[in-house]
Amino acid sequence: MGNNLQYELNDDLLLSSLAAGDSKALSFIYKTIYPTVEKMVFKMNGSTDDAYDVFQDAVTILYEKAKSNSLHLSCKFSTYLISVAKHLWLKKLSKK
Repeated sequence: MGNNLQYELNDDLLLSSLAAGDSKALSFIYKTIYPTVEKMVFKMNGSTDDAYDVFQDAVTILYEKAKSNSLHLSCKFSTYLISVAKHLWLKKLSKK
């Protein structure tokens, strides 16, 4: 079983791999979740740069929480990451 399939099937593995700084996990996150965040930001009048910045910030937040063992998911990893990105984008919009 390849790493991508393992990550797809196991959010806990994805989270622990992210915390360990696994570049394959990070690559998987960008390939599978970034497009959804980009579409969301575009629909809310953002640019590609905005989407990238928000996504990077959201991944950093998850990385820090995963590394400190303070994140226990009660939903899918992708759902959580997208909701963090959405919150960050709405916060950024409200400051404009």
